[in-house]
Amino acid sequence: MITVNGTIANTNVALTERGDKYIVDTSAGTLDATNLPLSTSINAKTPLVNNQRLYFFTSAQAAAYTNPLEIKKIQILYSESDSLALKVVDTLNYDDVTTIHRAEPISNNAAKLVHGFKFTYDSTKPVQTLPEADLIRVADIAPVKAKTQEVSGNRVIYGNFYQNRSISDLTLTKDQFTVTHGDQTNWNPQYLNSSVKSNREYSVGLVLSDRYGRHSTVFLPSDNTEFVDPKTGSVSSWMRSALKLNFSAVIGDAYAKDTNPLGWYSYKVVVKQAEQDFYNVYAPTLVDNIPLSETRSWLVLTGDNINKVPRDVTDINTDGTVGSQTSLLPKILDTTGSQAQQSGNDFIDIISIGTKHEHGLEAFNEFYQSN
Repeated sequence: MITVNGTIANTNVALTERGDKYIVDTSAGTLDATNLPLSTSINAKTPLVNNQRLYFFTSAQAAAYTNPLEIKKIQILYSESDSLALKVVDTLNYDDVTTIHRAEPISNNAAKLVHGFKFTYDSTKPVQTLPEADLIRVADIAPVKAKTQEVSGNRVIYGNFYQNRSISDLTLTKDQFTVTHGDQTNWNPQYLNSSVKSNREYSVGLVLSDRYGRHSTVFLPSDNTEFVDPKTGSVSSWMRSALKLNFSAVIGDAYAKDTNPLGWYSYKVVVKQAEQDFYNVYAPTLVDNIPLSETRSWLVLTGDNINKVPRDVTDINTDGTVGSQTSLLPKILDTTGSQAQQSGNDFIDIISIGTKHEHGLEAFNEFYQSN
């Protein structure tokens, strides 16, 4: 049984979010409420599964990309997580690439058509590092309009110019743009396991750009901060945390080739969070009440985890051990999906760091029992 919103016709193109493409073909069967005859999948990665959404477009809508921006070459860039440099893997001629389509959902029942180019990466080493002059191509100081222009040496001089477009003409107001967080609902195949870090506050805004790369100031909603709480309860169905932007109106003052060529052409989301990065310290289960008369908890650190909790040489205890200025937020590495996480965001202070012998625990074998 199939459920359809709208009318489906022969030769309509059906797309998935990941880029699988089908064509409605009534020669393969009757098109009705229980049967949807489709051609062989194009660009298929995996077969269709039950309850997977298909988005339908006319053959004219899903026609080949017409290249309105007159693209001549496409550079495939590569970056590493611990480096700011962008490296060039390959440079492709536009005439040699294959155009593909995919559907990008905008609601449960609608999607927009996104054009892309097919490229197979075969672990080719980067051929060059992108120079800074090519990396930062945006010039916010370029005027929007100017009545005079003159070239002097290697400089372009403008006179009687208009600069820095205002964002006061936007249809969208600060109250119509909100920021929330929650589990991911729409999957991006490139970032399946990505998640924003929890237990910290984020400030989110929009930066608008015209077709020529001139940026606006940051447009902030009335409440632009959002605190992401640590995950609690069972993590068996956790879909990873994400910041979510909710718009109740269109941005407005948008680009139009004939009527508003200087309108806003695109936007990007800017996120700021002032918290420092944290380390993940992996350790076995906490051991409580050793010795029995005390209420201390013990954590065994091994390998690289020892360096993640540095000692504070200015905090020396009476028994010769030292403390640490590092605080820990306990989390459970759940392998069964049934263990609940600690609620709240209370960090635990470390009162002493030392070996088993330094803590006087030679008589207690609970740490190193073989079973």
